[in-house]
Amino acid sequence: MKRAWPRRGLIAGLALTLGVTGLTVVTAGAAAVAAPHYDRPPSVQIGWNDSATPGKAYEAAEEHFPLGTWVDDAGKSHTSRVYATFDLSGFEGKTVYGGSVFIREQSAADCTKRAIEIWRTKPVGATPTWRKTPDPIAKLDEILTPEYCPGASISFEVGAAVKDAVAHKQRRITFELRVPAQFESDAAYGRRLNWYNTVQLSMQYNSAPKIDSDHLYNGGFACTQLKPPPRLGGFANVLQALATDADENDAHSLTTEFAVWPREDPEARSVHTQEHGTSGRVNTVNLPEGVLVDGKTYGWQARVGDGAELSAWSKKCFFTYDRTRPSTPVVTSANYPVDGAAPPGVPAVFTFSGHGDKDVAGFQYSWNGLGVNSCGGGGDLGELVCRDPLTLPGTIRANAPGGTATVTINPTGSGPQRLTVRSIDQAGNVSPETQYETFVPWSAPEVRVEGGKPEWNQDVLLKSLPQAG
Repeated sequence: MKRAWPRRGLIAGLALTLGVTGLTVVTAGAAAVAAPHYDRPPSVQIGWNDSATPGKAYEAAEEHFPLGTWVDDAGKSHTSRVYATFDLSGFEGKTVYGGSVFIREQSAADCTKRAIEIWRTKPVGATPTWRKTPDPIAKLDEILTPEYCPGASISFEVGAAVKDAVAHKQRRITFELRVPAQFESDAAYGRRLNWYNTVQLSMQYNSAPKIDSDHLYNGGFACTQLKPPPRLGGFANVLQALATDADENDAHSLTTEFAVWPREDPEARSVHTQEHGTSGRVNTVNLPEGVLVDGKTYGWQARVGDGAELSAWSKKCFFTYDRTRPSTPVVTSANYPVDGAAPPGVPAVFTFSGHGDKDVAGFQYSWNGLGVNSCGGGGDLGELVCRDPLTLPGTIRANAPGGTATVTINPTGSGPQRLTVRSIDQAGNVSPETQYETFVPWSAPEVRVEGGKPEWNQDVLLKSLPQAG
C-alpha cells in the first residue's frame, strides 16, 4: 500500500514518525512507545541512472534527482530510474513486522499525472548503470494518484520484501523506483525527487525477549529439579526470574509471567504477572496468600513479554512449601546444673534434643537471646539471597532428624545466666524457645601491685591470683 502526503511545510510544528502505512503525525516530544519499534537501516547506495548515458551511474548528492523521462536544456531526452540499497545486518535475529520506503517529490512535469512503481531487485553494492541493471524480483507497490502535487511525501509498502530478506539472512535489499513501462517514455510523468529527503527505508521490528533458565530463584535459592525438592518456608512465595531484551526501549518495560501448580495436579495452574521489569535484572512476583498450601510440593516456571512477543517458558522448578514449626527442644547439661551453681572456670557442655521429632534438623542457641532469622541483601542481579538455615551463626545440626547435638560454650559473664535454644527445620522454621538458667560464679583472677605505690619511669611488680577453685 502507498500513500501521498502534503509537503512538510503544511504540517509545520509537528514531528513525523514513520509507520507501516505512511506517516503518522504525533506531537513533538512524544514518549517512546512499547514494542514493536521503528528504525531506519543505513543505506549502502542511493543513486540513479540515465538512458542517455547507459554506461554511467549517478550517486544522489545535493541536487534533486530525476525519475522517469525528462528533457535537458539542449532538448535531449533522458529516462532515469532510482535505486536504493539498505544494510539489513542490524536486524539479524529480530522479528520484522513491516517496512516502508519513503520519498519526497520536489517537482513534476505535469501534476495531473503521477505513476511510480517500486520493485525489489537482486541486491547491488553500487548504483547500477542503465546498461547493466539488476534482475527484478517482484513488484512491491505503486502510486497512480496525483494528490498533493508537487511536493508530496510518498510511502510505499515493502514489508513482505524486508521480512523475506531478513528471514533468509540476506544482509542487503535493493529497491528500484521507476515509472511504469507504459508511461516511462512519456515526459509528462517525469519528476524530480528531493535530494535532502532522498530515499528512506523504515522498518518495524522487535527483538524477542528471553528468559534465562540459569537465573531462576525461589525463596532466596536457585531453582532446582532435584528430588526430593527442597523445603522452603517464609520466603517460598517469592519467585524471581532474569529476563533480557536487546531493544533499548524495552529495557524497563518487560512483563514477566510466573506459572505455579501443585505437582500432583498440573492442571491447577495459576499465572501471576509482574510488570515493569528491567532487562538484565530479576523481576519478582510475590504469590498471593492462599496460593501455597503447607506440606504440598509445587512446580513453577516463568516467561517474559515486551508487548509484542512472549518468550518460551523457562525450565521447571520444584519446591515443597513448609510452614510447620518443629517442636520445642529439650536442653540438658552434664556440668552446668539448671538453677544451680556451675563449677568455676569450666566451659559449659550442653546437649540439645529433638526428642524424636523428625522435623527437627538442628538447633539455634545463644546466651544473649535469639532474634528473627532473615535473608541477606540482594545479589548481583537483584535477587533475594538466603543462606541454608542450618549454616546460620549459632546453629548446629542434629546427628539425625529429631536427634541430638552437643556443644561446648563459654558463658559470656558471671552470675545468673540464661541460655536460649530453639529447634530449626530444613525450611528455616523455628520452634518456640527453651530457656536454660544457671548460675556462673565469679572466676576472674585478682591482680595485686607488689612493692608499694607505682612511680613514674620505675618498674612495677604485679601478682596475679586465681579465684578459689
